[in-house]
Amino acid sequence: MSIRIYVEGERALWTRPENKAERVSYPAMTFSSARNCLQAIYWKPSIEWVVESIEVLRPSRFISVKRNEVKSLAIKGKDDFYIEELRTQRYTLMLAGIKQEDAPQERPKLAYIINAHFRMTDLAGVSRKKWQEHTPEELANDANPDKHLAIIMERLQNGSAFTQPYFGTRECTAYFRLANDADVCLLSEEEKNKDWGWMFYDFDFSDKKNPRPLFFHAKLKEGTIYAPKKEALSL
Repeated sequence: MSIRIYVEGERALWTRPENKAERVSYPAMTFSSARNCLQAIYWKPSIEWVVESIEVLRPSRFISVKRNEVKSLAIKGKDDFYIEELRTQRYTLMLAGIKQEDAPQERPKLAYIINAHFRMTDLAGVSRKKWQEHTPEELANDANPDKHLAIIMERLQNGSAFTQPYFGTRECTAYFRLANDADVCLLSEEEKNKDWGWMFYDFDFSDKKNPRPLFFHAKLKEGTIYAPKKEALSL
């Protein structure tokens, strides 16, 4: 069953990997960010979220923001350092919404619809607590997709989540709910079709010790970015 989730926020920072020093955002939500938003709402080892497509509802613009950054990365095996001693200010190109002419009192925002479904994993119905034995009823419920779907729909209707979703970085808070017929695309005909070139898709976790980034050729077609086929992904 496919679920349509509406997400919105005032700003976003989906950092391009080639612009790590002075961050530059992608022009739209990435599939990994969409997956993380869904996992923030509900996730268990028993299920795996699959994002089918992302609908872009509102036009956006880039804004330059000065942010506090850290000069050095925290790398395993590296000497300890104090973050406060390595603070620096760098310019960042973030994504922001554009004020709508027909709604001058409304704050500009970014808005997307995530079309996704979940599938059961090999861990569904498997006891994972070494210090506590699960009852057969608990394991059966864990392997029941209807149980997970009911919890997800309840959270979407109530606006509750495990952690607060965000657009790329935690300072860019995202809000969510179930999508409805009033959530229409406000892009112009020219803005509905774009070629955004290579975009980060997600990580390949087949080797858990060395996850590999995957990229795809992103195209906006009639206001929607569709998930690429497996053979279209590139390292």
